[in-house]
Amino acid sequence: MTMLLLRHALCALLVAASPCASAQPLNVRPGGWDMTVSVSINGGAPKVSPIKSCVTKEDLERDQAFQKDEDCSYKISARSSTRFAGAVSCKNDSMQTRGEFEVVAASPETIVMKTATKGSSAKGGTVDSRMEMRGRWASASCKGYDD
Repeated sequence: MTMLLLRHALCALLVAASPCASAQPLNVRPGGWDMTVSVSINGGAPKVSPIKSCVTKEDLERDQAFQKDEDCSYKISARSSTRFAGAVSCKNDSMQTRGEFEVVAASPETIVMKTATKGSSAKGGTVDSRMEMRGRWASASCKGYDD
């Protein structure tokens, strides 16, 4: 379940970095990104994981940089070159969640993303998760950062 939540969070971040025809894209650099993700589920102790991600210029230009999860849909409520926020809804065979996310780009080389989601699993359990992801641009090349 934690990996699924991490995947959804990363997808929201990738959506945030992609351009929109009617709005300014989040000002982040393409290339390899090192991220530290902290996830707490149902108030439990946070699990911290490192993640590497590749963001290409072409992905950003095609509005596909972070839209790598077909299970999620996003509704944007705020967008600027330094902040991106909205609602996310994800559904697959094992889980359904809804929540909010915010991505702040303090610089083109640093981001902080926070999400809060609530949902239910196919087994009938409820899921309340909080996630914080801190990322830093690490390389102009995606070598070693491929998905």
